Amino acid sequence: MIIDRQNQIAWNSLQLGVLLLFLVPALGAAGILVAALLKIRQQGRSLLGDYTIKTIIWVLISLSICLIIVSCFANQPSLSLIGLANFLPYFILLFCLPLIITTTQRLRRVAWLFIIGSPLIVILGLGQVFAHWSFNTIFGWELVSGGMPPGRMSSVFINCNFLGFYLLICFAFCLGLCSDSWQTIQGEVDRHSVKKIAGLSFIAAINLIGIIVVSSRNVWAISFLITIAFALYLGWHYFVLFIMGIMGAIGWSAYGFGVSRNWLRNLVPINIWGRLSGETDAEMPIAFLRSSQWKFAIHLIQERPWLGWGLRNFTPLYQAETGIWLGHPHNLFLMFGSEMGIPIAIFFMGFIGWIVVRAVILFWQWDKIKSAASLERSSYVETTEILIEVGCKEKFEGDQTIFFTYLVAFAACVAFNLVDVSLYDFRSNVTGWLLLSAIVGITNRN
Repeated sequence: MIIDRQNQIAWNSLQLGVLLLFLVPALGAAGILVAALLKIRQQGRSLLGDYTIKTIIWVLISLSICLIIVSCFANQPSLSLIGLANFLPYFILLFCLPLIITTTQRLRRVAWLFIIGSPLIVILGLGQVFAHWSFNTIFGWELVSGGMPPGRMSSVFINCNFLGFYLLICFAFCLGLCSDSWQTIQGEVDRHSVKKIAGLSFIAAINLIGIIVVSSRNVWAISFLITIAFALYLGWHYFVLFIMGIMGAIGWSAYGFGVSRNWLRNLVPINIWGRLSGETDAEMPIAFLRSSQWKFAIHLIQERPWLGWGLRNFTPLYQAETGIWLGHPHNLFLMFGSEMGIPIAIFFMGFIGWIVVRAVILFWQWDKIKSAASLERSSYVETTEILIEVGCKEKFEGDQTIFFTYLVAFAACVAFNLVDVSLYDFRSNVTGWLLLSAIVGITNRN
């Protein structure tokens, strides 16, 4: 009974943290951290009794030692030691939260808590861009008139790209929860599910408006891919063709030629085709181009391939080379290679890949594993007492759709980091580790 009560407290703390994370960041982070620490206190050394969790713990300890060594040999060790704060505290989440998020019902709850505040965040962003709202808050964020950078919605975030990252995950969750509810009403109309789908569709529409106003080509492309992923999953092949037709029309309006391009430009808003083609953007210095940043990051990797230049050292090195300050090279993997060195970067990315591969295997074999679990449970139907003892342990938890949703959301996270870096905003960083922890929790349970 005491253990169950402690489990519930940790789960409640995690729920409160996710709910508050984006509007009251300090309290949200505190709630999530308390949930993780409660789990450590509750289970202690028994954490090492679970093979997967034990593996994760030892890998994270090894990674921590490697990053500390990198910092000691960095070009500027003080900067690199500060950069450890973007990694080490978040490692705690990856071996604690999977012990809390163990059922697909909890996946649904976390997704709902994640998206519930998104309409307010989008409304604040629209106000800052179109009504020039501006104010400071006691919650750890500031609403800047016109957005950051000017003309691009950033809302409660310090930059429009971080808002775009948040809206992408919300959009994926909305489509996933909609798909989950849609499958429950096949063959029989459920009024509650219909209302849920209507509400989720409204939130998804609000998020889509936000995605458009964020004006990020990266975010636009990933939102299309998310939509296609769910349409393929549901078997809506004609809808996939429709979406691809829209993508083709928008692409041709930006990059095409001739009369057809001009005709499409009358249909597609100039803010979209102009942003895609770059015709409405001001002339940008070469040093601001992603291609320039990536070439410099590759050069750094070639210069120091083994231990890299140290965490957060890309910025001063790039500034010394070009005279322009940039927080990162707009590619997480090149940043890892240049700042950590090739061996540690491969170790880090291979570890994440191991988690994802296990999850994908579970997804593809979901029906087989579910059938096997059902057969195994049937052998315990001798007495009610035995069922009580083993029922929870042997039960194959939940539905495939919500698990697929988290895989898509994490894939969107990875895709975003191909042309940007999300870990320098702590809410975005928490989001990435939360998604990965949830995937580990369900994979390990089943």
